[in-house]
Amino acid sequence: MDKQDIRTVLHAGVPGSVEAYLQETGRAGRDGKPSRAVLLVSREDGAFLAGLAEGQDKERRRTMLSYALSRGACRRHALLEFIGADPVACSGCDVCAGSQRSEAAGEMEILAFVRRASRRYSGTEVAEILSGASGPRALRRFHDCMKGYRYLGGWAREDVEEAVRELAVRGLIRTAKRGPWKRKLTCARPGYPLPAPWEARSSRPS
Repeated sequence: MDKQDIRTVLHAGVPGSVEAYLQETGRAGRDGKPSRAVLLVSREDGAFLAGLAEGQDKERRRTMLSYALSRGACRRHALLEFIGADPVACSGCDVCAGSQRSEAAGEMEILAFVRRASRRYSGTEVAEILSGASGPRALRRFHDCMKGYRYLGGWAREDVEEAVRELAVRGLIRTAKRGPWKRKLTCARPGYPLPAPWEARSSRPS
């Protein structure tokens, strides 16, 4: 793509190598104006890597996935180090700019709710409450009276449910396998802090 004014390059999955990532992200900002690169990582990237046979391709992808999951180190320095280049001044990656998130969007809200309502709701019910989804079950169980109702009101129920599954894969949420709490969720980190506005937010939508 030969355009000078590309502002954003978005990767919906981890590229096959650091070299490929640098080449593709380098297409943004060729006019010298600010631009950004966004890299999305999911559990499918790890599953794909695990399914590859050992070899150079797998090692390159492993390096790229390691970079994508790393925290606390300058992005530019890490990429240049991978390809054996000398470090240069960073132009403002999320780490150096101080905008790096310590958790994924919605993570704190979901974990805080599960901690508060441990062993009371399934993943589907948690998604219904946090997204504010309507329906017979929501009315019957007075979801709109729950602390945290619509705390993720801008999300679709399916998206919240997917986020719950991701947190379970990471071991932050557990699902009871048997007993009276079967299929109910509990927080694997009981001391997880509540979001700052949680107590102040009304349980009902405004």
